[in-house]
Amino acid sequence: MTTQTCVTVIGTIFQVLGALFLVLQSFQTSRKLGKYNAQVTYDNFSSIISDLAREVGGQFRQQLVGFMFVLLGSALQLYGAVAV
Repeated sequence: MTTQTCVTVIGTIFQVLGALFLVLQSFQTSRKLGKYNAQVTYDNFSSIISDLAREVGGQFRQQLVGFMFVLLGSALQLYGAVAV
């Protein structure tokens, strides 16, 4: 197997891992938010919004990790495609 092929395969593996990571994190968040059961009243509205904002805001780090894997995989595939 040539170096170009190896780099392309490794890049594809990184992309698949990144995509799987993003899907799993989205699934976990969906389950967590699905279980969030609160009786919304005027008194607790702001705390409920704060809880939800914290959960959604925490997604940035998870998405960043997943997209970094996808980016690395794309870069490796591009390198494998043009490397001589």
